[in-house]
Amino acid sequence: MKKFLALFMTVIVSLALSTCALRESLPEPDYIKVMAEAAADGNILAGHMAEENWNRCLSDSGSDQKAFSFDDLYLLSKFICFKAGNYRLKDDFLVCVGEVIMNRVASPEFPNTISEVIFEPGQYEGVNSRQFKTLVPTEKCVNAAVRLLQGERLMESYVVFQSGIRLGNVYSAYGDRVLGFTYFCESPNLELYENSKSPSGSAAMRRPEEAQKNSASGDAFRDFKDSSIIVYSESRNP
Repeated sequence: MKKFLALFMTVIVSLALSTCALRESLPEPDYIKVMAEAAADGNILAGHMAEENWNRCLSDSGSDQKAFSFDDLYLLSKFICFKAGNYRLKDDFLVCVGEVIMNRVASPEFPNTISEVIFEPGQYEGVNSRQFKTLVPTEKCVNAAVRLLQGERLMESYVVFQSGIRLGNVYSAYGDRVLGFTYFCESPNLELYENSKSPSGSAAMRRPEEAQKNSASGDAFRDFKDSSIIVYSESRNP
């Protein structure tokens, strides 16, 4: 009987050790992808669990990768979807909508968190509505938010306004055959931004050559062959 118990315990210990070894040999899941999937499903609990595991992995590995919270991902995704969730709109346009929020977070002119920027009184209409509260973002909007939270930028840091009308100097504009024009505009206080001397329009969003010719007089280049296009970028006076 003692020999049987000893053999039984040996088997149990061997199985436990082999299971631990197998667990250690398995690659960690892509927790950013898991967080994105949870956001697109509206599964907040799964998103928080993925964030916790991701933070653990970053800590264990000593990685200097920039982490972000699921709550920031979910809220930024919802905002992008709320303001530009139309399926026809291009991915880069969605990124630009969210980028205005990220630029404000980094700016000395606005609050320091995504939540404070989005819910700042008098700034974004509708964000306190039931529609926004219950909104589950689309996969496209979540992917745009992930790109931003991982550090991608398409505009300059001083682009802090998005509107259907011009709010100061226009950095770039998008034309849509249904929604009309959306203008991305610069802060009037350029001296507060380190890269404010960069030529307007120098980022990844560059106007087409034909648009450059047609917008030389300052008029918008209107071509709705594409449902969502970069229209033009005005040059700032030196």
